[in-house]
This record gives sequence, structure tokens and C-alpha cells, in this order.
Amino acid sequence: MKLERAAFWRRLAAAWIDWSLIYAVSSILIAAARLVSIRVSLGQAGLAVAVVYGVVCLSRWGATPGKALMGVWVQRKNGQAMDLRIALLREGAAKWGLTVVLPVWGVWRLAHGVWVTSIFDLLVILLVMALMLVYWLFAKATWYDQLSRTSVVRDAGQGALNARTAFAAVAAMVLLCGAIKATECFHKGWISCNLALFNNGKSTRPYVTFLKRAHATPIDYVMGLFDRYDVVVLCERAHPEFTQWEFIYDLVRDRRFIDRVGHVFTEYGSRNTQPVLDEFMNAPDLSDADVTARALRVMRGSFKWPYWNNTNFYEYLLNLA
Repeated sequence: MKLERAAFWRRLAAAWIDWSLIYAVSSILIAAARLVSIRVSLGQAGLAVAVVYGVVCLSRWGATPGKALMGVWVQRKNGQAMDLRIALLREGAAKWGLTVVLPVWGVWRLAHGVWVTSIFDLLVILLVMALMLVYWLFAKATWYDQLSRTSVVRDAGQGALNARTAFAAVAAMVLLCGAIKATECFHKGWISCNLALFNNGKSTRPYVTFLKRAHATPIDYVMGLFDRYDVVVLCERAHPEFTQWEFIYDLVRDRRFIDRVGHVFTEYGSRNTQPVLDEFMNAPDLSDADVTARALRVMRGSFKWPYWNNTNFYEYLLNLA
């Protein structure tokens, strides 16, 4: 048997198949956890499944299903077969730990423990993947292979992989992922895209029915909730929507709210800007220029700046001042 290093595109195709399987298994686990009232995020489930998936497959067979379909496998640099210790080092520490966990955790630490949105996680991971590609172009290997002293090889005498087999494998993964997502959307009754925001099937039906039979104004309805509850949560269906902030402003300036409640907690904003916001709200006799400058300071202190181009919260602050 004559072995040679597996080519980049062959490895990428194998990784795509494996990622599709990981996503499918993670989605099934999330749905199963939801049945017993346990909430698990896709990131947590996907990371756990990916590590177990890689460690078990490589330690037992030397290849994941994606690699097996692409005709490649992983072995140690000295030619020996993989074992559990090396699989843990490659998949757990060097691959997913160094490529995903460490960068995302580092951003979280740099943000001083402030919750970081998924878009930041995704941007960090995309940046790391770009660096990995550059590393591959120079080293002709991934860093987790070099750190774990492993290599991905194929049998040079085996010939080209059957194109129909490869296409069928990739198409099956596409159909599997699409079927899982379609089932999820059918079960929830909505499609998770902006185009379907106001036409999302049965998810809005209970609210429409309630509005048709309600006999109180929105402000009176919310204030009536404070007769029964200490905390009332207003949920928004889309962050950029503007009129909801106009409603919140009308609510908080209502004399009943000022006298009976007096406190507002918003999801929008960062913990590190709280002192700036407190100083802004308590400062007397501000000019229009001062109000604008202080509101801008609050906005620019948020982790959403500068990519967040919506002005709804900014206008809300200006109105409050």
C-alpha cells in the first residue's frame, strides 16, 4: 500500500459531511432535551457531539464517516494506528479546543464577562478558520495535526474515488439537514427569516385572537399586569422594529408607571455602560447638544457598535432625556 497526504479539497468534502452529521445529531438531541424541559443551545450540543464523534470514530476506526466516504483516514506520524489518548489530544484539545473554545472564551474574557452575541462567536470562528487556511497553505497541514503528531492520508494506489458515491453522500447530507430544519419549522409553525416575519403561520394566531377580544388599551393592559405581578417582561419579535420602543416610551412616561413602578431593565446595552447611563439620566438641565453627545456615548459603549445601524434605542434615550 502506497500512502500519500490527503488533498485539501478531499479533506474539506469529508469535513463537510461530518459537520452535516454533527448538526443533524445535535438538532435531534436539542429536540429530545426540549421534551423534558431542558434547554440546550446548538453551540453547546454541537461542540459536545463533535468532540465525542471525532474521538470515538478515530480511536476505534481511524476515520469518521466523512473521511471513510472520501477514502482517507487519520494515523500517527510514525505510521501507527490511532488510540484513545491521541484521539483525545487531536479532537478535544488541539482541534475543537484550540479552534473554537479558546478563541470564543478569549473574546468573552476580553469583554469582561459581558454576554457576547452569536454573531461575534461566528465572526471569531470564521477568522480562526481563515487563519487555519493560511496556515495550511504554508505548512500543508492543520495545526491540530501537527500538535497531535498525526496525518490524514489516502491510499495512492486506490485510484480516484467513485464520483457517484461521493455525490450521493454529499446529497444525502444536504437532504438530511434540510429535512431536519423543515421538520423543526413545521413543528414551530414559523420560518426563521425576515421575509416570513409577519406571515409566519400559526405562531401569531393566539396573539391575534387575544387582540380581537381585548377591551383595554395597550398601556392600560400592561399597567393592569402590575396589579398581579412584580415584574412584567415585554418581549420583542424583532430588534430593529421601531414602534415597540415608542410604546415603551409612552408606557414609562405614564404617571401610573412613574408612581408605582419606576424601574426599567432593558436587554439592549452593556453592563460596562451602566455608570454612563446613570450619569446621563440623572444629569440636570442638559442642553440639546449635551443630550445628543451623552446618548451617543452610551450607544458607542455597547458591544453592538459600530455594526448596529438601528436608531430605535438611541431615539428612546433622547426622548427620556
